[in-house]
Amino acid sequence: MFKGFGFASSSPQRHRFASDDVEHIINYPLLSAWGFCAGIDRVRKLPERIDKIYTKCPFFGSRQMVRQLRRDGIQVGRKRVQRLMRIMGLQAICPGPNTSKPHPDNKVCPYLLRNVAITRVDHVWSTDITYIPLQDGHVYLCAVID
Repeated sequence: MFKGFGFASSSPQRHRFASDDVEHIINYPLLSAWGFCAGIDRVRKLPERIDKIYTKCPFFGSRQMVRQLRRDGIQVGRKRVQRLMRIMGLQAICPGPNTSKPHPDNKVCPYLLRNVAITRVDHVWSTDITYIPLQDGHVYLCAVID
């Protein structure tokens, strides 16, 4: 079973280990009921690292999170990151689907200018406001159309 470590599972007697065998066993990944897994420190630190990255970049989903972790030298799969983010309650901040659809309870205002002939100045006004993000902050732009 463990033939490369200086002992075999079929032999019931104890063996003396060479120091290099002990060092090899200590540095070997942990053995669990499910098989071999990563070292316990890496497993415990992964959620902390995900939380730190999420704090800096809350718009990262699981794919971008995996790319960042791999850039940082942590080899991890997307499914594991998805599961940890779900357990930690982390979700990328982004617009959801169907954001342009009106809510069914919202009142729809009628178009009041359908049969109106606009013949003079200051007869009809229109306004619009928009949000413009800038490098140092943001600006609201309001337009009045006469």
